[in-house]
Amino acid sequence: YAGEVLRKLHERGHYIIIWTCRSGKNLLDAINWLLEHNIPFDRVNDHCPENIKRYGKGSGKIYANIYI
Repeated sequence: YAGEVLRKLHERGHYIIIWTCRSGKNLLDAINWLLEHNIPFDRVNDHCPENIKRYGKGSGKIYANIYI
């Protein structure tokens, strides 16, 4: 169900950031899984460009209006 919600949010213009503790092969496996299941995302473990321009890239916490 989460994939369906993410697809609808993305279709409506929301910026999707995948924020995970995974790294290395585990991160690549997660990204590939998302791609194989047609789950959209714009960034992984990084801020959206608009927020980087506005605030810089100093914080490790990814800013979001909603966390799922």
